[in-house]
Amino acid sequence: MKIYLAARYSKHPEMRERAEELRKLGYTVQARWINGGHGISYDAITPLDRQRFAEEDLEDLATCDCIVSFTEKPGTAVRGGGRHFEAGYAFCAGIRNIVVGYREHVFHNLEDIEFYSTWEECLAELAREAEATL
Repeated sequence: MKIYLAARYSKHPEMRERAEELRKLGYTVQARWINGGHGISYDAITPLDRQRFAEEDLEDLATCDCIVSFTEKPGTAVRGGGRHFEAGYAFCAGIRNIVVGYREHVFHNLEDIEFYSTWEECLAELAREAEATL
């Protein structure tokens, strides 16, 4: 199964760690953004670069069977929110949608959205699924 990881950009180092954990279970992670290089801040990159990054993210997501979105505690001031667009895109495309952390908005309560309070819970479920396919 191919998985796309979605989170605020500043979490890209953590997402590389999550990707490695998933690869050890036999999953493929398709999310170029986790490798960094998208600029220190939104203002540090050009509009053309931002467009290219968005297109790359959607290309990666379109090849996946599942998106895992890492959310923020409600009330936390976080700039951006591309992960919400990505999750909505995935939902409309029929891609399995998993949320880890918090239910940031009403759409995280939809029946087809899988929810885990912690990464450890989510990883344990994905490990069970990987083992069942062997």
